[in-house]
Amino acid sequence: MRSGYLNSQGADTVIFDHVSVQAEDVYELRRELSNLLDKQKESVLGSFLEELIFELDAWVEEHPPEEPEVVDWKVTCSEENAVKFSDWIDHRGGLALWESANLGNSGAGWTTPARQEDGISTAPPTWEAKKNPSHIITNPDHVCVSIDKEVDRFPVAIRAGSGLQYECTAGSTKKIELALERAGEGSYYEFDYYTQEAVIMAPKKRMSLTAWFARDDDEL
Repeated sequence: MRSGYLNSQGADTVIFDHVSVQAEDVYELRRELSNLLDKQKESVLGSFLEELIFELDAWVEEHPPEEPEVVDWKVTCSEENAVKFSDWIDHRGGLALWESANLGNSGAGWTTPARQEDGISTAPPTWEAKKNPSHIITNPDHVCVSIDKEVDRFPVAIRAGSGLQYECTAGSTKKIELALERAGEGSYYEFDYYTQEAVIMAPKKRMSLTAWFARDDDEL
């Protein structure tokens, strides 16, 4: 394995074997190559991936990622909900955060506008929610917009669940859990019904609602 990993074109660009990679993308590239290596370890491609990961590790060791800034985000939303959440802050009294009163679903939560269109306070969104919201968010800087991307997908087996529902088999569930662990904090999965695959999603970037509206598309 080689250790002469780096040819520099300034602080923002790293070159591995004449392939240019933006410095800010090296950490994500390292993670994605590791995921690929898990599937290709016994192949010819596996030895190449191991060598490339070795060179990436040499660079990461000298350039550890900066500690993320601690931000007082109260709620996180997807890009699809960003405009709606902003409208609720501007015209519906803010975002009402509801906690679960159902001990069988204690980790659940819901977000609604604080007021209905007629100005009346919004009622609990479901019987499971507590009678009153835990927080009312009126500051867009307390709302995190998560810009997510697909990082992996694979076929899963399903079986009949309760009623008319279907669920993943124990083996597929374990595979999903391991994939989410590799993908890191904030990752989740969606189910592609057409291909019957689990699609692993992970945050590519996070920013406040204010910053999301002021962003340059090149930042994403």
